[in-house]
This record gives sequence, structure tokens and C-alpha cells, in this order.
Amino acid sequence: MYSNEPSKGPSKEQSNVVELQLAENSLPPQNIDAEESILGGILLDPEAIGRVADILLAEAFYIKVHRDIYQAALLLYSQSKPTDLMSVTSWLYDHESLEKVGGQSKLAQLVERTVSAVNIDCYAKLVMDKYHRRKLIEAGNEIVRLGHELPTPLENLIDESAERIFWIQEQSRQSDRYQLESAEQMAIPLWESIEQGLHAGIPTGWSDLDELTGGLHRKTITIVGADSHMGKTSFMVGLSHQILTEVGKPVLFLSCEMSKEQLNPRLLARVSGIDSSRLAKGDKPGGITQKEWGVLANAIGSFSELSWLVYDEPSPSISTIRSVVKQAISRKGNLGACFLDYIQMLRLDSSQNRVQELGELTRQLRAIAKDFDFPFFVGSQVNRELGKRNNKRPTKNDLRDSGEIGEAADLVICLYRDAHYSKNPNDKNIEIIVDKNRPYGKLGTAKMMVNLETCNFMQVDNRYRDTVDEFERF
Repeated sequence: MYSNEPSKGPSKEQSNVVELQLAENSLPPQNIDAEESILGGILLDPEAIGRVADILLAEAFYIKVHRDIYQAALLLYSQSKPTDLMSVTSWLYDHESLEKVGGQSKLAQLVERTVSAVNIDCYAKLVMDKYHRRKLIEAGNEIVRLGHELPTPLENLIDESAERIFWIQEQSRQSDRYQLESAEQMAIPLWESIEQGLHAGIPTGWSDLDELTGGLHRKTITIVGADSHMGKTSFMVGLSHQILTEVGKPVLFLSCEMSKEQLNPRLLARVSGIDSSRLAKGDKPGGITQKEWGVLANAIGSFSELSWLVYDEPSPSISTIRSVVKQAISRKGNLGACFLDYIQMLRLDSSQNRVQELGELTRQLRAIAKDFDFPFFVGSQVNRELGKRNNKRPTKNDLRDSGEIGEAADLVICLYRDAHYSKNPNDKNIEIIVDKNRPYGKLGTAKMMVNLETCNFMQVDNRYRDTVDEFERF
């Protein structure tokens, strides 16, 4: 019996299921015409394959026959052999693959349909675009599967999902990485960049240090190496304050060692001028005096207006760091800098030894700085053997566990306070040693005064600063 009631139609949830099923039943992204034009161009023009070999992967071809033909051409090209119709046909025949790809008629058909190979690089980008879209769909399906793995911690699932998307993102940039430019093409942009001062660093307000480093350089990674209790975290908090106030840009601080509850009082101490140890005691004996509560109230107001972002996790993955950076930029805009304290807290899921692992971590952090266009300051411990030397000033070779950290970095800054060893409470001097300086070239030491309790770094007379040009060492 038929009902007279009108159909209510599918629910919202059911509609979503239908839409998903339709998406699954549709053909994956592809461009068969572009694939045929590429292969025809390679068989027609002996120079054509050289324009696409480095940017077009064999697996990017949707049709397996096309993939096999291109793979044969790539093998011939890698052996410096011609890739014309006769050569590819002979290779396929010798390897008993000619009939599998459709015979000699298939290859001849590809050539007949192709007028020229003039647009082959454009066609290669089209094919790679469709390939990356297929990989994105594949990753999406895998992420759906991961979402149903209830026993696996959610954080692990998010990291693994981010890694899959990040791999596709990196692969999609390959075509841009191999675009060579002649001096003629680069001359005018070079002139314009010099004319506009685009290579100049951004002043931090610490003029002695700026004179050595040239200021803040975007797309770079600076390693800040120091022994324990030497002032590494205080230096990064103090520099963060300079960027927040003098440069007027947001700062992201990735704290692996301290929680945000431990780190924020250090910045508040810098803003208020009240020692962090007394801030910790609050209204208890030895804490904040009656007169300072008004100062602290004003400082809290100033603190709340800073574009200061903190992410505290003991050992974040590279994909987590990348995700946090994206979130920070979406909330605050382009970053003035990012800080990480410190690199030895990070780990990679790999079979590499610790030295290689730290070098790879440094390179991946540097890639984040380049991708998101900000200076990245990364803290590093130094080897314990340093304390046994007569000259206890650290160098880039003293970075703990890996000389590769210094090799992969753009700048290496080491900190030294004689008061740490002499135990002289009146000695406020700190030496900021620039031991590597790829962007600006200068090496040397900037001497400042520091109050570690308030993370306040102060200038001293210029005559105490010693500089040397890095290029004069060679």
C-alpha cells in the first residue's frame, strides 16, 4: 500500500553520505590529453625530455601505459641516449614491453597527435597538478581510516595526518625548485632588492648586537648556545620583548622545557621591572611590596596587549611545530620571530643516530623559517666538557650532541657570563658571541649588561665590543 504522506527526503546526515558516495564513484583527477602531448613531444623533439625530467614523476601519469613509456624515455635519458620514436620503440621491444604499451602503432599515434613540444613544461605541470590532487584524495581517505582507530591517541593521529598533507605540499613545490634563471633574468630583481634594502636586517634595538648580525633576517635559523644557568632562556625572552615592542611584530615562543605558567612571569618581569623570583612569591614575605602592586597592575595591562603566543609541549614533532606556526599566523598575522627552547628536547622517529637526527631537525626547522618567512631562534645546550676548559667561552663546535646543528644553522650565537663561574653577584656582564653569520658575514662579541631576574639586557660602551669580518678568516 502506498502512503499519501509526502516524502520527507534524506536527512542532513544521509545527504552527506550520498555526497561522499558520489565523490568516491567519480573518476580521480586526470588529464589524458596532457599526458599524450608530453609523450608525443618527447618522441618528437630530442630536447624535450630535458625540460620535464626533473619535475615530472613517472607515477604522475594516470594511464599505466603512459607511465611505462615515460619511464622508458627517462631511462634512456639518464644514459645520455636519444629518446626519439625509434629509440624508445627499440628499448621497449628489447625489454619485451612494446606490445604491453599498445605496440609501435601506439607510439606512432602519440607522435601524429603532437604538433610540437613547445608547451611540454606546461603540460607537465598539469599532469603533476592532477597527480597531487589524487594523492590528496588518497591522503584524505587514509585520514578517514585513521580517524576510526579509536585506541590510537588523538594527538598521534593529528600528527600523522599533518605529515601526510605536508608531504603532498612539499612535493607540489618541486616544479618551482628546478626553475633555473639566467643572470639577465635575475639582474633587475637584484637591483630592485638592493635599492629597496630588502637584504637589510630588521633592527632589534640592541645596537651592538645589530651591528654584528645586521639585525633580524627572515627565512633564517639562529642557534643560541649556552651552558645551563648562563641566561639562554632570559636572552630569548629579552629578545622577544624587543621584537614585540621595538619591531612591533608578533612572537611565537615554543617552550619545551618550561610550562607557560613558568615562562610568562619572565616576560612579565621584563615588562614590570619586578624580579621574577618575587613575582613567584606574590604577597608572601619576600614577594611584591605594597608599592609595587600598582606597577604590576599596569604591567599586566601592557602584557595583555602584547602579540605574545606560547606553546608548551616537552617534545613536539616537526609537523606539530608547523601546525602551531600556521595557527599563530592565522591569529596574529606574519610573525616577527619564532623561538624554540631548546632543540635537544626534540626527537625524530627515525633510525638515524643522535648527531644526524639533530642535524636533520635543524634543517627541518630552517625549512619552516623559510616557508613562513620569519627568523627562527632555537636554543641549544653545550657540551659539559666546556666547563673543564680554561677558556669557557663556547663556540659553535661546543653545541651538545651534534656539530651538524652549527653546520645547518644560518647564525650561531653563544652566551658567556664570567659571573656564572666567579659567583660574583655584582658582575652583570654578558658576552654575546656571534660565531657564525651566513647572512651578514661579521663575527665577534657584543658585550651587554644583564639582569637575569628581569630578562633585561642593557647596552654598554662601544669600545668594549670586538668585531672581525668573517671573510677575512679565509
